[in-house]
Amino acid sequence: MACLTREAGVAKGTFFNHFPSKEHLLGTWFARRWTEALARAHKEDARGTDAAVVVAADLADSVRADPSLARSALERWHALPWPDNGEGIQEGGGIAPGGRTGTTVPTRVRSWFEARLAESLAMAVPLEPVEPEDLAAILTAALPSALLDALPPADASPSSDFSDDGEPGAAARRTATLLRASGYVAMNPPDPRGPERSAD
Repeated sequence: MACLTREAGVAKGTFFNHFPSKEHLLGTWFARRWTEALARAHKEDARGTDAAVVVAADLADSVRADPSLARSALERWHALPWPDNGEGIQEGGGIAPGGRTGTTVPTRVRSWFEARLAESLAMAVPLEPVEPEDLAAILTAALPSALLDALPPADASPSSDFSDDGEPGAAARRTATLLRASGYVAMNPPDPRGPERSAD
């Protein structure tokens, strides 16, 4: 608990006043990363399956900024409650006011994926019929392991340069692969190494 409150910049007394459990703190932390990624995708006018790939890539970058907190959250993925502090998500991906949800992080993520798949359904030509809710569940289940793979090793020194550690492109690449395998059109994942290094 001390490690989590330190990483989050929250005093222990404040923690217990605002969060019933460590899962509530971690759920709030992930929800903020998620809504920031959606806002950026919305700003780039990424829609449908393109938005799914962009958000996955952005999330990988975001979690790498807080590896120990990210690891704690992703290892508790199915237990993370969605915060009831007013953060919400518009259908287009922007941040909107909201009330108590009584739901979990995976449920919100799955609903967002399902909505993006519905936007792209008219362009999909699946070899076999694939229900958007089924594919959304698969994408949601695959996301935490791909984000964990983006992190540096758990035993890496906090002060070390881990720019070459982990697999930051895994989340976007796996998202695009699952979409294409299901007959959806998906953009090429952005190269996490950047234009300078991708040319090497």
